[in-house]
Amino acid sequence: MRWRSVFPLPRRAIDMAHSMTEQVPAFIFHSIGATLALLALIMFWRLAGRAVTAETAIHAGPAFLRRIARNALVPLLAMVIARGLMWAFAAYYLRVLGEENYGYYAHAVNLIGFFGPLTDFGLGVLLTREVSRRPDAAAVYFAIVQRVRMLLSVAAIPVVLLIMAGIWYADVVPANAILTAGLLAVALIPANAAGTASSLFAARERMDYTALVQIATALFTVGLGTVAIALGWGYVGLAVTAFIANVVTAFVLLRALPREATGRAPWDGQLARTLMLASLPLMLNALLNVIFFRIDIQVLAMARDISEVGFYGAAYKYVEAFALLPSALVLALFPALSRIAPTDRAALQGIFNKALQFMLVLAVGGAVCFSWYATSFIWLIGGEKFLPHGATALAILIWFLPLSYVNAITQYVLIALDQQKWIAIAFALATAFNLITNIIFVPQYGYAAAAVTTVLSELVLLAPFFVIARRWEVTIPVLRTGWRPLLAGAGMFVVAWFTRELPALPSMALAGLIYLSLVIVLGALPREDVARFWHALRGGQD
Repeated sequence: MRWRSVFPLPRRAIDMAHSMTEQVPAFIFHSIGATLALLALIMFWRLAGRAVTAETAIHAGPAFLRRIARNALVPLLAMVIARGLMWAFAAYYLRVLGEENYGYYAHAVNLIGFFGPLTDFGLGVLLTREVSRRPDAAAVYFAIVQRVRMLLSVAAIPVVLLIMAGIWYADVVPANAILTAGLLAVALIPANAAGTASSLFAARERMDYTALVQIATALFTVGLGTVAIALGWGYVGLAVTAFIANVVTAFVLLRALPREATGRAPWDGQLARTLMLASLPLMLNALLNVIFFRIDIQVLAMARDISEVGFYGAAYKYVEAFALLPSALVLALFPALSRIAPTDRAALQGIFNKALQFMLVLAVGGAVCFSWYATSFIWLIGGEKFLPHGATALAILIWFLPLSYVNAITQYVLIALDQQKWIAIAFALATAFNLITNIIFVPQYGYAAAAVTTVLSELVLLAPFFVIARRWEVTIPVLRTGWRPLLAGAGMFVVAWFTRELPALPSMALAGLIYLSLVIVLGALPREDVARFWHALRGGQD
């Protein structure tokens, strides 16, 4: 692939974009940031005052499809809006910070990522599953989960500081990185409070509400973060912004929960122990998943120059966004999957097949697009400082998408079947492969080896998932549902290659149009399913 800037802008326009932050007076950014933060606070205020009711547990017909559509499409749209805001913000602060300073921030964020699963302890997913089955016990489950997660969050703070102090002593990061990691560790407390509330909303199948809160959070983060960067606070300002945004988000979500779900409940020590034992495999799954995805940055920071962490982190901005997309559909389906899995295996398989079809269409199209146009996407978010290395990393990394989407939906199907112990074993195998491969190859080949390892690790994870699913009479129809999107993706690639001399936007539009056309013609998304879904979404009756 030719690494070139496929946006053929005049040299003068590129120079103006690169010097944006020097030429525009700082008070302009202060004003923009303050305005966005104010708009977000107004949105938070309106959302905090809403009464959010639970949905009726119906598992078939147009009402079920409407609920799934709302709980999947609204979060999906919210995620696109929120990520769009965050990408625009990243395009600003990456240019201000540069690859080295952003490398320090990415390193701190990456470290905190390991503590997310430890402080959640798998209780978020367990809360959704159990309350979806027993809505009357919501208050008891909520009280236990909230208290345990808060204690774990507080305990994580000194551990993070000790680790960062050791890394600073080894002269890998500056002192500001310790402060940044400490602030991000403290931010885990409100983040986990918000996460517990979100899990309860998911059990009540009201993901649309949390999606609106997500947009407000992104708007607030961008506004406050823009002010912090314009004030010269650097990446420490990003950590301060994250903490304040988490506090406001937690307040709004907790405020909107009904009293019967969050009322005072007596502490049940036996139930708490039962939940902790049940959630332990889920915690291990999540922790292994984080190690699976984040250990490469830690190895890069130790074995290579910190600028490589910056290049790799810029590519990961897009990868992380696409990795979040399956959650919109999976979380919408999870309460229903949890209820039907013990009794109706055929219905479980049917929902699984349809979800997999949709996700593979998204994954293959996204992989082809972001691989071919990687230079343009990295230039948009980081500028020429991050080229060509950021583009190379993105072009490789993005191919984890199809396998990752298959693994994402399969994992939640297996959790619905109470098979989290076997999932942990599968993740342990994949994580061991990931860790060993990174340690061997990253010191010599850098971010390219880390990117290739990420893709191959998804394949290693899928193999045991096949075996586990088959044991419980569930098949993973990868070939049956995947060949059509792959063929459509090949057509998209051909069009992109023939239009490579065109500017990126028209080339991308033509390639995308061909992909969608082939998806329809080949039946990658069956027309009758799309028609039924659209009919239900519009409120039609059978």
